[in-house]
Amino acid sequence: MTGKGPAQSLRRLRMRFGLERAGLERAGAPVMRLFLFAGASARRLAGLATATTPSAVGSIRFRSRRDRRSVALGRALDAVAAGDLRRRLPVGSARDDLDRVAHAVNTMLDQLAETMEGLRQVSATIAHDLRTPLIRLRATLDGLAGSAAPSDRSAAKDALDQLDSILQVFHAILQIAQIEAGSPRSRFAPIDLAVLCRTVADLYRPILEDAGRPFSVEIGETADTWIAGDRDLLMQAIANLLDNALRHTPPETGIAIRLAREPAGQVLLEVADRGPGVPEAERDKVFRRLYRLERSRTSEGHGLGLSMVAAVVALHRSTIRLSDNAPGLTVSIVLPAIDPD
Repeated sequence: MTGKGPAQSLRRLRMRFGLERAGLERAGAPVMRLFLFAGASARRLAGLATATTPSAVGSIRFRSRRDRRSVALGRALDAVAAGDLRRRLPVGSARDDLDRVAHAVNTMLDQLAETMEGLRQVSATIAHDLRTPLIRLRATLDGLAGSAAPSDRSAAKDALDQLDSILQVFHAILQIAQIEAGSPRSRFAPIDLAVLCRTVADLYRPILEDAGRPFSVEIGETADTWIAGDRDLLMQAIANLLDNALRHTPPETGIAIRLAREPAGQVLLEVADRGPGVPEAERDKVFRRLYRLERSRTSEGHGLGLSMVAAVVALHRSTIRLSDNAPGLTVSIVLPAIDPD
């Protein structure tokens, strides 16, 4: 992006939407590996049990029962490994090795969920308690900037800019905590995602045109794109994706919004760019809060945009994935469609 005009406009949009996001460091990877190990152990135990049954008929019945339990355990472990810490492994009445493994993993999950919730509450409390004195400090600096000597005004302005950045981070921590708690669900209503995409596109189009960026919005004319959701959060998520594409792609490269109705009763939303993309090995990592690619560490931002988008997607019980746009990056969000009537 060239010139101060587009950059200033983009900053105003980011302030409007609250696009700087923050939160907790991602935790629990060693535990996830343990869950996968426990699942493999459960399956091995099931195979061992079926090999030692005393009769052919009994073996078949026992194996069928153990297989069903192993499948149920495997599905629960897959859900936990995908990040659903509310999921628990089924525990039967046999009190055998499978039940002992399931009980042990469930106990560990309870402890992990309690720890994660405590961390969320602590981060939200810190952000809330520090935001008020920082706002007061900003008001004081603002007054000093107007009355200071010309030689000091530049320093005061720099301090205000840094303070604004800190306040945005604290605002993001509080908002992400609210999203993860699920409270915005009370605001869910039918939304035509096509209208929402066009609204965000109209806001960003002048910025993209000033920067010499090709921009397209591809929405099927007959597509039924109604979903249930929080309009403001979805608008922030789309804007975050556009902001991310603007910030991390070369000047004059194109950006596109695509929206289509999927055959399985879903709506597919994509934001695609023609930049350097994201290495496949790091595509899951960029959803972590504060994570940044090595090449992006010198650019503006805190590495929080995609983590906020992921939180909004999870709130809407939807999925998000990154893929190669050859060249560039495509961010795809799949949401459940509804009948607006």
